[in-house]
Amino acid sequence: MRALLTRDANRSGDYVRALADIGYAAECLAVTTTAPALDQPALQGAANAIASYHVVGFASQTAVQFFTAALAKAGRQLASYTTVIAVGDSTRRALADAGINAVLAAPANAVGLAATMHHVLAQQPGFGRGSPARVLLPRAEDGRPDAGEALRRAGVLVDEVVAYRTRPRQLDDLFDDERRLLDALQRSAITALCLFAPSQVSALAGLLGTAPGLPAPLATHVVAIGETTARALRQAGLAAPLVATAPTAAALVAVLRAAQAATTATAL
Repeated sequence: MRALLTRDANRSGDYVRALADIGYAAECLAVTTTAPALDQPALQGAANAIASYHVVGFASQTAVQFFTAALAKAGRQLASYTTVIAVGDSTRRALADAGINAVLAAPANAVGLAATMHHVLAQQPGFGRGSPARVLLPRAEDGRPDAGEALRRAGVLVDEVVAYRTRPRQLDDLFDDERRLLDALQRSAITALCLFAPSQVSALAGLLGTAPGLPAPLATHVVAIGETTARALRQAGLAAPLVATAPTAAALVAVLRAAQAATTATAL
């Protein structure tokens, strides 16, 4: 069985290995690319002011990459009292690679990020009295506002800064082996198609020449990492994608195992 992941191979090792354990040969076709934020002064301003934040939350490895680069450029480090929250093991590992210890959000999504940040703040002396707590959310240009909105409703002062932009790749950008993967998808030669962000849904539709929709069926199983991506798939015309409940290899494998078991039961 073949699986196609719509993300960079350098960030997909856990997924590739986990899929191999359940019989999938997984390959990667990054359908988007990243670029620096347009408002670099705002990003550098947040990095310069890092000591003023009680909690910093990261929703992706890419946000870690661009924000830690801004910190290095500013010559700043996290204060000893600043807690860092990561969505998912991959994001936490990216922070660890940058020398930053992070708490893992639970659950591993925007709601969990906000809830874990609020829980950390609530443990601090004086929370809820006097000046509001201040948190920072470095994010993608098209990142969803869910975590920030939830924290503001709880009375937290939230700064959201764009750390990077996501851009769709074009057919001319693809290498020959990537074009072959796209062709395999168009020929329904892929068993499991796994998408990790709404931007990947629209980018894939662009590469297939079917934007704004996606043709069906694309694969035996189409898996969304998270409900936000699943919603984008439904809007693109794929009525019932599988939904992994967390951005982890274990969650992806779990939903595919369940689908395999359901297929086997139906066949019997």
